[in-house]
Amino acid sequence: MRVMAKTVRRCLVLALLGGAIFALGWRLAVALSHQPAPAIRLSSQRLDLGEGRPGARVSGTLRIENLGDEPLEFQVHGSCGCMELSPQAGTVAPGEAEEVRVVVALPGTTDSERSVRILVSSNDPKEPQIQCVAVVRSQGPLTVKPSEVDFGQVLREEVGSAVRVIRVAGAKGEDLRDLARVQVRCQSGSLRVSKESAPGGGWQLRVSLSPSLSRGDLFDTIELQPEGSQEKVQVPVRARLVEDLTVAPSTVFLRSDATTGKYRTVDLFLVSGRVKAAPGPISIVGGPQGVRIEEVQVLDPLRRRLRLSVPAPLPEQEADLRLRCEGVEGVFSVRLVRPSLN
Repeated sequence: MRVMAKTVRRCLVLALLGGAIFALGWRLAVALSHQPAPAIRLSSQRLDLGEGRPGARVSGTLRIENLGDEPLEFQVHGSCGCMELSPQAGTVAPGEAEEVRVVVALPGTTDSERSVRILVSSNDPKEPQIQCVAVVRSQGPLTVKPSEVDFGQVLREEVGSAVRVIRVAGAKGEDLRDLARVQVRCQSGSLRVSKESAPGGGWQLRVSLSPSLSRGDLFDTIELQPEGSQEKVQVPVRARLVEDLTVAPSTVFLRSDATTGKYRTVDLFLVSGRVKAAPGPISIVGGPQGVRIEEVQVLDPLRRRLRLSVPAPLPEQEADLRLRCEGVEGVFSVRLVRPSLN
């Protein structure tokens, strides 16, 4: 019995000693494996800057903390030019924090929201880059819906019939008693704007394009200003005016073949302005004698390539070739220019 008791005591002592050695070794291994490093944390990954008037600058604070045991070096970058960040770089001691002032310029339209990204780069080995989104909302003296107008692509023949409607209400969406007390102005004469009562109550603006507009991109702004207020609400307006059919190039400089003396073939490109409507058959209705359509190639549903042969010599220095496309009003001209004798 005494021998057995001594054996048990020895086993217990050895077990306790082994456990202590294991725990000490584990702590030593953890201590040896730990490398001092900074650790970044942002006060928020979605910074709500609240509301402001159209065109105003709204500010807030983003807090950068260092939870590690080495100095944290950081840099901040904004996703657009509408944002200012200060400071743009810095160093944060372990256990400390630094505040970055965030300023965002609101768009000039009311009832809109702007979201911008803040990218924070640092020497944190685990999170070298981390993002925060700053959000700000615009509140003006009026509420307009939509806050911007896009007519999209408009054919010249459809300019007079293209109409968009803007619903106008009070600052908090309540109905206006009288839209006549709101001044409405356009920055140019490219738009026609009229006030009218909206179905179901309230007021709206009827916006159409001026028939005198030529093809190209239109960028304009409608300004609304309540009577007695210094604040304005701006509504951007965009449109792209296109021809029913475009022929390019509009001028062709003929080139002679050095061997035969004949003019080289001419390639013209026809582009339909109608979505999903291909150009119809093409014919020559006027111009120099002997010009022929040698080939018509379909490039895609809206484009054709027209290959012409032009007899040499061209009687005049310059001549207009007139083309007609089935289903399209009018005649399209292409100027042919004879090669210089020099």
